[in-house]
Amino acid sequence: GGAGRGGPAGGGGSGEAAVAAANVVVLQKQVEVLTKKESRLKSAFQERISLFMDACNTIFGYRIDMRAEKAANNRSVTTFILRPMHETEESLYLSFRVDGKSGKAELMPTPYSERMQREVDTFIGRYKSVPAFTANLTMEIFNKMTLQ
Repeated sequence: GGAGRGGPAGGGGSGEAAVAAANVVVLQKQVEVLTKKESRLKSAFQERISLFMDACNTIFGYRIDMRAEKAANNRSVTTFILRPMHETEESLYLSFRVDGKSGKAELMPTPYSERMQREVDTFIGRYKSVPAFTANLTMEIFNKMTLQ
């Protein structure tokens, strides 16, 4: 039997160390490449999000900010803050809470929404239509601007 005579199981420690060191270098390079790729993806994603938000503002007339949080029942709840394009006061905004599972939007009370309770009752309460509510608000703001 030739067991124990300098074969693979024998004392080739320096060769194993060299292989391990080479593997570390290869893995470090892979991490570097993946880190750069992740950074490029994050940057591209941020650019697309920014473009989308600008387009929503231009097309629909609202700047939209999003805040995600966990509700008491462990569901994800997202709040969307809508600021009408042509309103100049920072306090004039609408707040909608959207349930992550059902997708339903609920208008949260703000000083701005409370000033238009009749419209809230009509469009959201009676007709269950957030789009009709925001479209009506957009037209009211537009009419106010053009009549000045």
